[in-house]
Amino acid sequence: MKKGPTGLLLPFFIGLTYPDTIPYRYAGAIRISTKPVIRYNMAEATVSRYESLDVLKGFIIIVVVCGHLMVTSTGSESDRALPIAMQIMYLGLMSFFIISGYFYRPGRGFVENIKRRGTQLLVALVICAVVLPVITYVWLAILGQSSDPSDIVDAILKALYLSDLFMPMGPTDSYIACSTCVGYYFLWSMMGGFLIFYGLADRIMNDWRKFTVTITVLLVAYMLFVEFWPVRLPFFFQIAPLAALFMFAGALLAKYRFVEKVEVFAWRSLSYWLPCIICLVAGVVLCIIFPPGIKFDWAIFGDYGGLSIIPFMIASLLMFVVFVYVAKLVAKLPLLPKLLNLSGQHTMGLLLYHGFVATMILAPFYVIPTTSWFPVMGLTNRIVTAVAVIVICLVICVYGPKVIDKVRGRCSADKDKTGEGL
Repeated sequence: MKKGPTGLLLPFFIGLTYPDTIPYRYAGAIRISTKPVIRYNMAEATVSRYESLDVLKGFIIIVVVCGHLMVTSTGSESDRALPIAMQIMYLGLMSFFIISGYFYRPGRGFVENIKRRGTQLLVALVICAVVLPVITYVWLAILGQSSDPSDIVDAILKALYLSDLFMPMGPTDSYIACSTCVGYYFLWSMMGGFLIFYGLADRIMNDWRKFTVTITVLLVAYMLFVEFWPVRLPFFFQIAPLAALFMFAGALLAKYRFVEKVEVFAWRSLSYWLPCIICLVAGVVLCIIFPPGIKFDWAIFGDYGGLSIIPFMIASLLMFVVFVYVAKLVAKLPLLPKLLNLSGQHTMGLLLYHGFVATMILAPFYVIPTTSWFPVMGLTNRIVTAVAVIVICLVICVYGPKVIDKVRGRCSADKDKTGEGL
């Protein structure tokens, strides 16, 4: 492939001075299975984890779950009231899109990539969107918090993002008690991002001219959408172009094996830390000048309309580099990385289940409101609830598939004995 301007400049920012490292294999950014993010040493035929990515994903998803319970249970969701440090941390959500693009494997084709990456996500989303509101409605009815049965349909439409279509994006004044789809917009955005990314990646990734033109057109088109027609689209597709842009950025980082170079952990070398230091300073300065806020799901990226997307994306990419370095450093600490690693392997499950689990826990003690996701609680109760939700979700993710496999195994054995399984 011919090197264009991007191919010549990007290596500086990710460190040309790193020693060469091993090749990578596929792994997902959001996972529900128990398989770890892995890399292969083909010379030694050994397998080890991408510690930095698992820790990073685990930390971000824990912050997201705690944030949903902490912020939405206080009745205040003003992003501009948050310190700039919290706004910078919120940029970490873009890491999931970047990591998904990082593990893009060329040559598979659109259909194969969607089967591998999108099918599991889509099935999980649809099942949770349909089943969890029904269970929640029944649970609330048992506890004396019954409502109109039509709320189930409304909750399903809300989880599928098929309500209030083509209306201006912004805060909602009403919630549905049996709706537990907190954060589902992100997963739908990733699904839409997959469709755009995999539809174009094989055609442009090996030609910098096509890549540059495609990214420019996609970025400009999205800026115009945000500036002149920021409305709700089916399945929250209005964020899909942003997700795809970050996926392309991740695929570009993969060309220079950024994560592999961080995994080397040559912490005694200044050249190892230089990209992290440069990106940290540049990212913080950019966020101070152009505060990103935390409302990208409303297509609000700053104070300058569609133009704010540019500093938002640059700041997100700069801070992603910093986050990977910090995650690798944290991975060397005792005990904490184990929890983060486990959470990092089950990010999709945590995001899918945490609203449901929180509602099930809180319903016996509070009236589930229709003005926010969760009832207003004291700080201690919020912390205890957040910890309980994370633990329960992880238990479901880790042991749920094992229980299902055992049940399936017993059913298959019974069918074999009776001849029904032949």
